Amino acid sequence: MLVIVGLFTPTSDNALPDEGVYLAQARALSHGSWSLERALPNARSTNYVDSIAPEVTKDSHMFPYVRHPLFPIVLTPGFALGGPTGAYLTVLSLLLVAAVAAARLAGTVNPSAEVPTLYVVSVGSPLLFSGSFVSGHTLAAAAVGGGALALVRYLESGRSRWYVLVVLAAVVCTMARSEGAVLSLIAGAVLVSIGVLQSLRLRDLHRATVAGIAIGASAALAVIVDSYWSRSITGAGQSTSALERIEAIRRSPGRAAWISLLQPWDGSAISANTFLILAGVCLVGAAAAWAVARSHPLAAAGLLTLGVVAAAMAHTTSPNLVNGLLPAFPLVLVGALSLRVRTIRAPIVSTSLAICALTIVALCFVIYDDGGANQWGGRFYHLLIPILTPVLVVACLRVIDDISPRSRRTTIAAVLVASVLISAIGLRASILFRHIHHDVRVAVEARIQPSPSDASTRSLLVVASPTNDGFSRMFWRDEPNFVTVRESMSSTFSLLLRLQRQGLASAYVLTPGDVRLLEFGGRNDLAKLGWVRLSTDRVPGTSVHLLKYGPPAHNGD
Repeated sequence: MLVIVGLFTPTSDNALPDEGVYLAQARALSHGSWSLERALPNARSTNYVDSIAPEVTKDSHMFPYVRHPLFPIVLTPGFALGGPTGAYLTVLSLLLVAAVAAARLAGTVNPSAEVPTLYVVSVGSPLLFSGSFVSGHTLAAAAVGGGALALVRYLESGRSRWYVLVVLAAVVCTMARSEGAVLSLIAGAVLVSIGVLQSLRLRDLHRATVAGIAIGASAALAVIVDSYWSRSITGAGQSTSALERIEAIRRSPGRAAWISLLQPWDGSAISANTFLILAGVCLVGAAAAWAVARSHPLAAAGLLTLGVVAAAMAHTTSPNLVNGLLPAFPLVLVGALSLRVRTIRAPIVSTSLAICALTIVALCFVIYDDGGANQWGGRFYHLLIPILTPVLVVACLRVIDDISPRSRRTTIAAVLVASVLISAIGLRASILFRHIHHDVRVAVEARIQPSPSDASTRSLLVVASPTNDGFSRMFWRDEPNFVTVRESMSSTFSLLLRLQRQGLASAYVLTPGDVRLLEFGGRNDLAKLGWVRLSTDRVPGTSVHLLKYGPPAHNGD
């Protein structure tokens, strides 16, 4: 199924803006450097950045993504062999690693949970969305899944090879994603607590204590190394580590919890998919009905059937993103309602639940309270899926142990189908974004012929977006000819005024915002330019406009 996803997912254009910086950095590394040339190094303007909005710029060079250098290094071999497609297949392979590790982890508790867990993690969870574009989420998830499985093996056997793999997984998880450090530190603390309690009872140093100390210490060291590595690459004297910039992030734990855990839509409620919400409610309702009225299974069966139908009907509308983890992954609540005391008593289950719960609470205090980027199912929690899903699947299977084999198979199949249908909406949204970005890029390139000559004669495109959404990162391949304004769209003509004084004869402006607001906000600078709008083109099927400005007497494109 993942092979099919990989073959039919177009990778020539970005799905999400951040993909541009990852791919640009992988391309730079494939050419032997961390940096790329900037478009306008001598503009002496603070109201623009290069099209891919790099994290660090220095003189005539920019560094697209060095916050966590490990991730672009992992992408580079695939990019060098197959370009963006190679990088994407690398991410998809990491998703498979995470799914297999989670399945094996579930098998240590209940062998019959392996196959369902494999399907849920790979194609029935929000990780499928993260695996549909280039991002570090699947790398962190693979490290978490592999590390958890190695930890179980180490606690069982005490062999040093498993211990080494546990430490390595903690380091990779921490250096792949900022939230990986939070998870690793909490996991270390939980394991130390468990180990201390066991040591007091057994009067011997428990392996969990040793593993917990190793995980916590390696995670703390990895944070330091990651920050130093980032600084050494740029030589900018400033850290790009997200953990060290937490104080600069506007955050509200309550708002973060609502958006990343509960919100069943993206943007405004008018974009909500009613059928998707209904599917989640029915699935959770079926679990609740089964928990309180097992002697009357018709209610649970009816709600489960309705949930599957609603999940299928959700595909009759245009795919939209869902911010919250719970609406995009209702199995979390289904599994929670299926938990019983005998299930929680299993050490793997109780430990995973403690780590996941504490990590979710902690992340609500440190993540972007608005999500920080386009997401499906709470992107900051995706690395928890390989250790949370086995618990959920085991719990669900245990509560249907006593029904007939045929009913059991039907129930499992229905839950799996509903989960896959829901996660497929996120996959469709990702593919839709790629097609939209492709249409915009093709329309722009049809009007603008990039020139390798100097800035005074080449066609320059300025991207003016009403929000700092990374819209321009779709042009990561062509950044020498593209720049983007920041702070406000009215900065567009201020930048063009500076460039006109350096010899720029005309320019294109691409904006997904209102053209009238663009020109009204920059009317004073536009008057000083003495330029007029020479042409207006709208990208079909979108609200994106391509505008050309130049002197009234300027003819031709």
